[in-house]
Amino acid sequence: MSQLELLVVSVDEYSTQMLQARLQGVAGWNSKIANSEECGIETLYSKPIDIVALAGNHPKLNALLKTQFAHVEVVELVDENMPYVVELVEAKIAEHNRKVSNNYAVRDDAFMGFHAAE
Repeated sequence: MSQLELLVVSVDEYSTQMLQARLQGVAGWNSKIANSEECGIETLYSKPIDIVALAGNHPKLNALLKTQFAHVEVVELVDENMPYVVELVEAKIAEHNRKVSNNYAVRDDAFMGFHAAE
């Protein structure tokens, strides 16, 4: 099964802890929230990232994300956006789960069809 990767990059420990607390209750959330100090650009290249929530002003990172990672949703991490970030994470998890269950349904149909033909 493919693993869902959601990376949240925050500018300080407070933002990281605040978002972690908000995402704690989201079913299916088991991913990482990284501080900008521990998360470099190479992280974005090495993982299938879906969301990057930026706390603070990161013009270079923003430009890179827009040009190199068009599929990545970039959200400014401020208090007003926190519910949106949580909704976004929930939507990405639901989308991922739908894809996974659809893959299993297709495999089951193929398997059943194979046995019916015997």
